Amino acid sequence: MVTIKDIAHAAGVSQSTVSLALNQKSVVNPQTRQRIQALAEQMGYVPNTFARGFAQGRSGIAGLVLSDSGHAQQSRLFTLCNQAAADAGLRLLVRCSMGDAANEVQCVDDLIALQAHYILIVPVGSGDAPPAYMQRLEASASAYAFMLGGAGHGGLPGVLCDTRLGAKLATEHLLGLQHRRICLLSAPAESTPATLLMQGAHDACDALALPRRCIGALEVTTPGFAAAYQATRMLLESRVDFTAMLVEHDAMALGAIQALQQSGRNVPGDVSVCGFGNSDICDMATPPLTSIDANLPALTHAAIELAAAGTAPDTPPVLIPPRLVTRQSTQLCRRI
Repeated sequence: MVTIKDIAHAAGVSQSTVSLALNQKSVVNPQTRQRIQALAEQMGYVPNTFARGFAQGRSGIAGLVLSDSGHAQQSRLFTLCNQAAADAGLRLLVRCSMGDAANEVQCVDDLIALQAHYILIVPVGSGDAPPAYMQRLEASASAYAFMLGGAGHGGLPGVLCDTRLGAKLATEHLLGLQHRRICLLSAPAESTPATLLMQGAHDACDALALPRRCIGALEVTTPGFAAAYQATRMLLESRVDFTAMLVEHDAMALGAIQALQQSGRNVPGDVSVCGFGNSDICDMATPPLTSIDANLPALTHAAIELAAAGTAPDTPPVLIPPRLVTRQSTQLCRRI
């Protein structure tokens, strides 16, 4: 029985090129495609009906590529995607790149080879350039979509939480509690997340006809608990007056709270604190942390819908509106 491997050897090309040519994929040069098809006919090649089912998206597999399986939000994404796949009669196959771009390429290529019905990808890095596997993904039989961070990812087709709207909701909440000296703790101002957060905070000031000087910026070079703790300690030592903090990530918010409490400040009595992400640690914090929820169920549903509708490299990202979850870390300002 003639196989794709036999045709590839005879044609002097790779097996993947033969597969693409036999499936009429335009990514293969027309002359090469015609030559391979003619050679396959001469050799008596008969397509495998099971493999053809794979190529037409009937493998029964849904693929998910995570960048950090230990991240709280990505763990929740796994649960949601697993349920969505089960509801569609599919088995979810999960790969994790462990934050490494080269691993991500291998993860995606594995799922392409399995002809997954659809592939959802949480990509690594800033996304300044298309991923190395992008052309192969577009040429494959698998539908796909990217599940992006709140700052976007180089214009890739996918879904993401509306960070700017989230910052607006959080700032409106703090302003509504009469806070007029709010510290925005985030990555450096030139970064996309910090820009979106500040834009959202300014949107809230504008909507309430309050001056934008109500918002001050505090930067950390490396987002995380320790960096936020140190930055907040330095802010306190500078004696800058503030009554509330809006923090880029929940873990960073916990670092800020620890610094405030160790310096004798009461949260929320002296300083209200609002995080971003609504991760599981929010309920375990002391006090429980008010936070912006990324609305992961809606994000997962939108990603699958986008993949089903078909994506193209120029498909604009779909923004998912977040929601504010209030807890005990914010209250009415005592110092006007």
